[in-house]
Amino acid sequence: MDKTTSLEALCLMVASLCASETTIDLSIGEIAEIPEEEILYEQLVERRGTSYQINASLPYSGYALKYHDNGQVSLRAIFLDGKREGVWKYFHDNGELLKEESYPNALDHIFVKTFDRSGNFNGYWPREDFYSSFEQDDYDNTTFINFFNQSGETLLSTYVSPEEDREFVYSYDHNFEISGPSYTSDENGISRVHWFRAGEWVGIDYYHANGELAIESRISYPGSIKYQNIYDDMGYPVNFGTLDIFYPTGDIFTSVNIRSGKLHGEYTEFWRGEGFTEGNYKNGLLDGELKAFDLNEELTYKAFFVNGLRDGRAFYYEDGKIVSEELIDMDKFIIGIDFDTNGDIERCYDESFNTIDCEDF
Repeated sequence: MDKTTSLEALCLMVASLCASETTIDLSIGEIAEIPEEEILYEQLVERRGTSYQINASLPYSGYALKYHDNGQVSLRAIFLDGKREGVWKYFHDNGELLKEESYPNALDHIFVKTFDRSGNFNGYWPREDFYSSFEQDDYDNTTFINFFNQSGETLLSTYVSPEEDREFVYSYDHNFEISGPSYTSDENGISRVHWFRAGEWVGIDYYHANGELAIESRISYPGSIKYQNIYDDMGYPVNFGTLDIFYPTGDIFTSVNIRSGKLHGEYTEFWRGEGFTEGNYKNGLLDGELKAFDLNEELTYKAFFVNGLRDGRAFYYEDGKIVSEELIDMDKFIIGIDFDTNGDIERCYDESFNTIDCEDF
């Protein structure tokens, strides 16, 4: 399905939901027969939007379970041919139902039913106050599709730039915090996907030019790796050596070093038409100095990492001069400073880029 078709389908779906003045039909119709097999959710990997058991060649069909630390089931998921299917059930750590997500016809979830810790029904998401907007910029034909609640809080944002031929997608949870996959897609597909949970970055996936998953990395909490899986372009695990990942055009995307199945050592990542970054991994997490350069190999950014967390001072450069500096304490933003062309302080700002008094720091 090309981008135009997918956007039209998305708009038609939204139009049909928003035009309705009656109660939303939450039925998902007849569900295909699902094999009784049950596995741990962590035994699944996703390749180009389709889920497989690790090292399996066929998409997974069956049930996948996650558990709380106390042993209670936290998620009972259903897959059919590698796609989400039926009703996914999430549970509180006391065993009571937390929410249900309906996946009709293997589409991304549309309806969510939420419950409190006593198992009482809390309402739907999206609710009947769910609506969307479709905008097009006359200057460069950029298209914006946004989903909102009645208070104007964003649920999902899609930004399509014909000039760059890219689509930027950001998803949000029912608390309206960025959650799930966020990625950039162009005519060559998706090369990298960031994962968020309740506004926090929790992992990243890289893909080979042929669409096979290359790197799947998740953190359990800031500064701690949960798991990291690395594969060659045939889907086989890579535990040692160097792995090169290419764009579908044949251009190099990134080159990483691997030790004991984790990213370890120097890496370089190239951005088409923008420049490249250089850094270092230690046991799967960024560690040490990271630098970004433009196409002329001029330094544009420099930061320092400890166990995957930015720490200390980060600098932004233009024409070889520092234009901004940020102070970060183990990924916690403290203060940002902008400098004028003479190198004097122009203003100070907080993590939302609001101007603040420099004398407070």
